Amino acid sequence: MRRWLPVLAALTAAIVASPSRVDAQSLSRASLDSVAAVDLFRGDGTTGNPGTSVDISSTVRLRPGWSLHLRPWFFRSSADNASWSRELYQAAVRYERSGLVSMRVDAGFIPSPIGLGMLDMRADVNPTIMGHPSYFTPLPLFDTAAPAVRAISATYPLGASATISRTHWDARVAAVTTSPARRYAFNGVRNARTSPVAIVGGGLTIVPGFRVGASFADGRYASADELPSADSSDRNLRMWTAEVEYARGYTKLAGEWTRERFMRDDAATTASTWFVQGLQTMTPRWFAAARLEQIDAPAAARAATASRQTYRVGELTAGYRLTPELTLRTSLALVRRYGSSDNERRVGVQAVWSRRWW
Repeated sequence: MRRWLPVLAALTAAIVASPSRVDAQSLSRASLDSVAAVDLFRGDGTTGNPGTSVDISSTVRLRPGWSLHLRPWFFRSSADNASWSRELYQAAVRYERSGLVSMRVDAGFIPSPIGLGMLDMRADVNPTIMGHPSYFTPLPLFDTAAPAVRAISATYPLGASATISRTHWDARVAAVTTSPARRYAFNGVRNARTSPVAIVGGGLTIVPGFRVGASFADGRYASADELPSADSSDRNLRMWTAEVEYARGYTKLAGEWTRERFMRDDAATTASTWFVQGLQTMTPRWFAAARLEQIDAPAAARAATASRQTYRVGELTAGYRLTPELTLRTSLALVRRYGSSDNERRVGVQAVWSRRWW
């Protein structure tokens, strides 16, 4: 995928070189902000090691309506002997136009255009300490010939998306080169191969602060050249999502349901996920949050064992904004892994430092 960077650079150069009106905004063409987070969980199923992440976002305004977005990301998990991951989550050109019908177009390496949980991937935005398990936890193996997949993934593929919106509705269409059931990030260690996928979605804002939406994705999640020579059929995915968001005063609620249909020739199996979460700001410094999330594995995986193949996480979080830049959190979490009927009990703490440099 590195061969695509010169194309993105050439497109950016062409936009910059084109004539544009010079005004006062030209003195502020760039912005940069960073988020660093350290968290530590103790209890059942933990290693006692901290997890660390650094998330940097930069925007360069090229000319009126056009901008370049870069987002390098560094992460070391809490696993024993973990090493640093160094990835590029976003490298894209954006065009925006406001009006009676507003429009936004992104092209390059972009965040996945499907999945409400993608909005919670920065530590300073995520209401709890733990990330969305649906987006990071692989499904139990249900197709021995195909690569491992997730029900839905935090992925940053090469692609393009276009969104139009008015006051009470929004709609989007996108084409990406990686399935939303498999992870991709520029410079990732184990990236999925190219498999074109089409995505459509939209939403209705019923009243200010209350929105419902839905999305659909269709395409391959594994091509025949990834599979053993004896099995030459592509693996296809259809994904449906439904989402709801509500915000009023100091309360914010959100929920998502997804259904994935994994297809091979005439056979198919399904998985599903859901989460509900809430954030309550109690004072300018204190806030509380909660999330309950579940993954239901495909039927083929459930048939392989007598244990129920469900992964569930519940988390209660209290947070304190020590300064405008530093936030402290503590959480109580219950985790029930695939194939287990017991809940693992964990206690976690986290420090999040965020700063806008310019």
